[in-house]
Amino acid sequence: MSFLSNPKQATSEMVRGVVRERYFPELWYVVENWLALAKSKKVLEVGCGLGYFSSALVKSGYNVTCVDPSLKALIRVQKHLAETGHQGRFEQFEPENVNLESESFDSIVSINMLEFSESGPRMLDEIHRLLRPGGKAIIATVNGRSMWSLAMFAYALRDDDKPRPIHSVSKGEFLHALARSRLKTE
Repeated sequence: MSFLSNPKQATSEMVRGVVRERYFPELWYVVENWLALAKSKKVLEVGCGLGYFSSALVKSGYNVTCVDPSLKALIRVQKHLAETGHQGRFEQFEPENVNLESESFDSIVSINMLEFSESGPRMLDEIHRLLRPGGKAIIATVNGRSMWSLAMFAYALRDDDKPRPIHSVSKGEFLHALARSRLKTE
């Protein structure tokens, strides 16, 4: 395929390729394959950040609602999707207080948002509230010892709308927050 003959498709393939191959290839494999089993194409992303996952999800045919506390992040992702002929729903909320209808999503994805949450268990309870009965959530946090975490934290400090608490979440902290929440693990 020539990139010049179909620029929209080329852009879509390029974004998916970047997410799959450069940013979290193992995580994208899990997200993509898990969502293929979802009951519906209606997905909530809590913490869209730079928009890598939300863009790839929308371009893969999912109806995505993006929630992020950063207005800049939401505008950036919305603009990017519009430029490629796609759209989603964008809402500015803190991850612990998402003012959307309870039990309204079959699938929720939250990648690297727990590090920015003021209360991990409250954020996880909010995800539980938004899931339909039997719904599934994928929640991931970056390893605080990885080089990616340093770049992510530096970018967040530079680009966020307001100062936010940022901390790496250890496996133990994540499991503790999960145990204190109403989410059940499989």
